[in-house]
Amino acid sequence: MVLRLAALGSRYGNYGPHHSVSTEIARPGAVDVTSAIRGCRIHIVLNQSLLEESHAVLGKSLVDRAVTFEIVAVGGGSLLLLGLISRPTADLDVVAFIEAGRYVKPAIRPRDLADAARATARVMGIREDWINTGPAALLDFGLPARFANRTVERRYGGLVAARSCSMLPGGR
Repeated sequence: MVLRLAALGSRYGNYGPHHSVSTEIARPGAVDVTSAIRGCRIHIVLNQSLLEESHAVLGKSLVDRAVTFEIVAVGGGSLLLLGLISRPTADLDVVAFIEAGRYVKPAIRPRDLADAARATARVMGIREDWINTGPAALLDFGLPARFANRTVERRYGGLVAARSCSMLPGGR
C-alpha cells in the first residue's frame, strides 16, 4: 500500500478549544485519552512509533492478501509521520486513493483494506477505525496547487503511503 501524507490539519485536532482532555500513559507507544465532551469515552491514540508500526503490520497483512493500495493521507497522522508534530493522533486521515496515477475519492474502503486495517487494530490494540476516509470530501473542493509534487512516498509492504509536505518550501 502506498500512503501519501499531507501537512494539512485542524487547529484543535478532534477536540475544540474548550473541551476537557486528560491523558495517561497506558503502555509504550500508546496513550489513553478521556474526553469530557465525548462522555468519557476512552480510546488509544497513536504516537509516531505506534503509527509507523501499525503501517508496517498493515502493509504485511496486505502482502499476505496479495493486494497493494496507494493512499494519500492528510491531517495529524500525516504531520506526525512526517515528524512535523509530536502530539498523538486518533487516526490516519485518507483524502484519496491513487489509481493509475490519479487521485480517486475513496467512497468506501475496499474490503481487503478494511479487513486488514481491522486485523491490524486488533493486533496493535488501537481503534478499528484508525484509517479514516472522511476527509475525502476535500477532493470535491480541490487540493492545493502542485499538491502531488510535494509528497513523500513510503512503502510498508502492500501499502504505499504518500505524505504531502505542502507546508515546507520547495516541497522538502
